Amino acid sequence: MWMKIWKEWIMPLLVALMISLLMRGFVAEARVIPSGSMIPTLQISDRVIINKVLALTELERGDIVVFWPPDSVNQKYPFIKRIIGLPDDTIYLFGGDVYLNGERQTEVYINEACWGDYGPVVVPDNKFFVLGDNRNDSMDSRSWGFVEQDKLLGKAELIFWPLTRFGRLH
Repeated sequence: MWMKIWKEWIMPLLVALMISLLMRGFVAEARVIPSGSMIPTLQISDRVIINKVLALTELERGDIVVFWPPDSVNQKYPFIKRIIGLPDDTIYLFGGDVYLNGERQTEVYINEACWGDYGPVVVPDNKFFVLGDNRNDSMDSRSWGFVEQDKLLGKAELIFWPLTRFGRLH
């Protein structure tokens, strides 16, 4: 009797648990959005899937990434922001607009232009300049500098909850 229960129930559950733990650790992970810093793209309490396997060289401007903030921020949870600048890019904010390598950027994903000017800064090797989409309510690279490549946890790919907002992130 116990052998049958072991083979039919306990062993498959243990295998499923092991696969789940491996996937969460190395492949993909679900995250809850804790703040309004990425509104309108991500709402508070949205659930997203994070791709943890992509090569960091595949990251592009506009990608939404999850990362550990610099040690100076002293947060116990990862942040989620949009990549604005890659290594060697020159970034500055002026008159509510973002300028990348001297060219004004069209950002369809923000509701409101940012207050105040910033920069210019040149993004160092192995680092990224990130901003929240809700520019006036976001603690981001303007506050604490660049995100180090080794602090990146992955790229946000998909909103899976609530179902009314289900879809890929751009």
